[in-house]
Amino acid sequence: MAYIQSKRRKRRKTNLFKRRFIALFVCLFFIFGLFVASLHLAFWRIANVDIEGVERVDPIMIQQEVVSLVKKDEFNIIPTDNILFVNKEKIRTFLQDKYPQVLSVEVNRNFFSSLGLRIIEREPKSVFCTKDACFWIDESGILFEETVLLDKQRPIYSSARVLDLGDEFMSKDSLEELEVLISSLNKRGLVVEKVREISSHTIVLTIENGTKLVIKKEDSYDDVYNTLVKLLDLDAFRIDKKEGMFKNEFSYINLKFGNKIFYCLRGAECESNY
Repeated sequence: MAYIQSKRRKRRKTNLFKRRFIALFVCLFFIFGLFVASLHLAFWRIANVDIEGVERVDPIMIQQEVVSLVKKDEFNIIPTDNILFVNKEKIRTFLQDKYPQVLSVEVNRNFFSSLGLRIIEREPKSVFCTKDACFWIDESGILFEETVLLDKQRPIYSSARVLDLGDEFMSKDSLEELEVLISSLNKRGLVVEKVREISSHTIVLTIENGTKLVIKKEDSYDDVYNTLVKLLDLDAFRIDKKEGMFKNEFSYINLKFGNKIFYCLRGAECESNY
């Protein structure tokens, strides 16, 4: 008899535990349902996008595209346009991929239904031209915006590679080093008008009178400049500073091979090499 009573007590305890567990589960499910439902309230949904720092990109277009982006999967259990759960990295990546002018994006939650975007745009550094169009490139060497070529814009960069908006012409460090060389040549009286990348390892600088300086593409151009300075001390390579050109009519001077200098005069057969 005692055994049967003990068994009944255990069964009652087990049933009580199950009922409490089910009640707890239902309660938690109800609370979760209320929480999810609250996330769909307009109070938490992104309704406005505030933008700072744009001059080259249409802010209204950005607002519309960001709102459209975050509302793309609005029928999820947790809506993607909820200010608490919005994917900030997705917005950053979208804007940087969509707009080459955008250098960086800071995304902030301006509670409760407003999103703040602080955008830093690329600044024009130089001009890069293809046969069809010209583009601004920034200090990182990225082609980011189409522009109109003006006479005063020098030097003009170009490449044998096919490049378009968003592509990198040259790394930031390489471009900085190259511009240091160009500036040093300008001070010496050799004004560089064109810079063309003809291969992955060769760059051609064209000065005002058309003479081409062929150099090896490197991380530093100190050796190239030092070699050229020594060369300019020789009578054959003297510069007429008033005219901004060599006294002799060189088609090109090849500085790719260190102290071994190769040159070609205008009219010679070798002129077609570069």
